[in-house]
Amino acid sequence: MIDYIVVSVADILENQQDIDLTDIFKKFSCKKELDLEKFLHDKCLNYEKAGTCRTYLMLDKEELYKRIKIKILAFFSISTTTLEITDFSNRTKKKILGPLPQQNKDFIPVFLIGQLGRNDNCNKEQLPGEEIIGECLAAIKRAQEIVGGRIALVECREHLVKFYESHGFVKVTNERKLYQLYRKIS
Repeated sequence: MIDYIVVSVADILENQQDIDLTDIFKKFSCKKELDLEKFLHDKCLNYEKAGTCRTYLMLDKEELYKRIKIKILAFFSISTTTLEITDFSNRTKKKILGPLPQQNKDFIPVFLIGQLGRNDNCNKEQLPGEEIIGECLAAIKRAQEIVGGRIALVECREHLVKFYESHGFVKVTNERKLYQLYRKIS
């Protein structure tokens, strides 16, 4: 496995104004999930500056410290949104809400994993998906410790459902050819 470091784009923007992230982002490639590539290439910086989400880069530590070169191995983006639970069974609502009263709860706040993926130049032996989702969930846990919250939500295509389910996510809906899965933050 490649030794990596996790750095937030917000920290780079604040502390390293001389770094051109646009050129660095253009070197990220994910042909299996072109939406990931498009997000990092075209949208990430605007979302960061607007405060809409936070993106974290998993960088090759050796490249960074020995060659002073930024090589993105993977990245993930986290935001907040609401999840409609109106049509959920009472049992599922109870799991999600915990001790909160269930009356008049149609929407609940959740942490959204907006993007999560590995660069094509890095294989799963070099950086397993378990590491990427683990870092993402650790970032969500830090946010939860500050502001509260109980649920992480992800929307993905069908071929990724098993990956998320293997990490404790439960499928709830299938909208617009995307599956929504949630996980209680422990």
